Amino acid sequence: MLKHSMFLKMMIFISGIALLTLVTLAYVIFAALSQSMVNEELERQEQAMDMVNRYMEDKVEWMQSFIQDVYRDQVLSQNLTDYLQRPYEEYLAINLDQLLVGRGLKDQITVVLAGLFERHPDLERIVVYSSDRQYLYALAPGGSQKMLSVNAARSFIPDVMMLDTPSVTAPNIWVKKAVGLQETALYAVRAAINNPLTMQQIGQIFFYFDSRAILEELETRRNSFKGYITVLTPDGSVLFDSSGTYYGYRYPYMQQVQSLEREAYLNEASYLTARTQANGYTVVGVLPKQELAELIRPLRRNIALICLVCMAVMIMIPALLLSNYAKRTNRIVKFLRNVETGNLMVRLADPHKDELGQIAAAINKMVEELNRYIDRVYKVEIRQRQTELQVLQARINPHFLYNTLEVIRMRAVALGARDVAEMTYSLAMLFRNLVHPKHPHTLKDELEHCRLYLELFRIRYKDKFHYSIDCEPELRKIPVLRMLIQPVIENYVLHGLRIESDDNRIRIEAKRKDGDIEVTVQDNGRGMSGEKLDEIRQSFRMPEADGQSFGLRSVHQRLAMLYGSPYGVEIDSDEGAGTRVAIRFPAEEKGDAHVSSLSRG
Repeated sequence: MLKHSMFLKMMIFISGIALLTLVTLAYVIFAALSQSMVNEELERQEQAMDMVNRYMEDKVEWMQSFIQDVYRDQVLSQNLTDYLQRPYEEYLAINLDQLLVGRGLKDQITVVLAGLFERHPDLERIVVYSSDRQYLYALAPGGSQKMLSVNAARSFIPDVMMLDTPSVTAPNIWVKKAVGLQETALYAVRAAINNPLTMQQIGQIFFYFDSRAILEELETRRNSFKGYITVLTPDGSVLFDSSGTYYGYRYPYMQQVQSLEREAYLNEASYLTARTQANGYTVVGVLPKQELAELIRPLRRNIALICLVCMAVMIMIPALLLSNYAKRTNRIVKFLRNVETGNLMVRLADPHKDELGQIAAAINKMVEELNRYIDRVYKVEIRQRQTELQVLQARINPHFLYNTLEVIRMRAVALGARDVAEMTYSLAMLFRNLVHPKHPHTLKDELEHCRLYLELFRIRYKDKFHYSIDCEPELRKIPVLRMLIQPVIENYVLHGLRIESDDNRIRIEAKRKDGDIEVTVQDNGRGMSGEKLDEIRQSFRMPEADGQSFGLRSVHQRLAMLYGSPYGVEIDSDEGAGTRVAIRFPAEEKGDAHVSSLSRG
């Protein structure tokens, strides 16, 4: 079935191409959209990283601005210098007049620093270190103050404070223990304190901030992102971790961070973005591919669903169209098989104007032409055969007829009746032409047949009957229908000849006229009335009665069937003055008319 079904092959081929194109297009779209989503998520993460960086830079700038404000205030600057370089009791004694009275004595430095907690809720501790005296001053929210001696003999803190650390760093474990900090989600912003007069470093100040405030800031600004963001020191200490996983530990993937690879394996395949800032820390964004896969999964499902719908549509629509074309084609095939059996009366009903509709219309036209061909050629041939058979209805053996006529002619010669001998000879030749016609039958043969027929009557009526035959020489070899002119002459002899007259004339002339051939038969016989002429003309359009093959109607209908309008017989007559019959046919064979075959015996 598949081997012989063109439309099924076309449907499979078109569906295959459509499916391949659709799958390829879906893959390209999915790849483009998924990459766009990945880029969008990476961009969101980078925006969040920028926000984290700006947040921490704002803390550094604020700290620097605070230190500058302290330096600008000479009284406060001197107080800070005394605070760091003198014992606390001596500092209080020197600045007794500047102490503020509250719940006991409060030094100005403590008051200023305590006020910072109200403006920065994420500030957990303020630690001031005196390099000269090796003392820590720790201030907690609520105003509680703690002073600790951390000399090198009993603590590692002086050694730590001597290190050249960046502005933003992780809280030192020894300092945290000393000041009683248990929280791990902290980062420290450090600034050196110099003597305003000598510009010698006399200590350091540390602001310990809660890292979770950064995450709250991100959530406040609705900056949602996938993966996590962490801020690391060069040694891998965690300053901020949006996932909360790595606080209190060294970040385990510092090697991957330092490699600056865009993609890395951090416990799982991930996209990695790292930006090292001027303040010494590195902001790292990690986006696991598994999270992206979860994000892309709905997209894959939607594209797959759309593809399935498109596939169904792309298969169904061509299938319906091809099925329709297949049905119409099958109707054409069945119709042709029906025509093949000889049924030429059926017609294809296809109102469409497409190629199949045009084929159906062409086939209908072909069948109609075939019908007309059969009507013009085969029916004409059948009538031609009937005409010839009726001429031979005598059923006389031709040899017996020829011998008998020859005996009669010889007897007439012996008796001196030469006119009888001539008539017998003409009749014999006439019968011979009918029984053994030439192939093909030309206009010359037809005119010779008419001459033999007329010669019988010329001998019969002697000087009372005359005839003439004129034909252009180049027309004599043209094939014509047999019995084309003779029935017209016979019609004249039977109905138009005036025996009482001594001047009966008939003229036959064949010539070209307007590219066709016109044979006119003009006589001076009885003619006919107008009513009789109209009756004969109307009979040309009526079907021929059984057994009637001769006469004007037979000639006209055979020509009309073979060549169509305007060919046939035209007749004009005046009563008492004669009749003119014009027989018109084309000079060359036209269309599907085959005179050569019909003119054969």
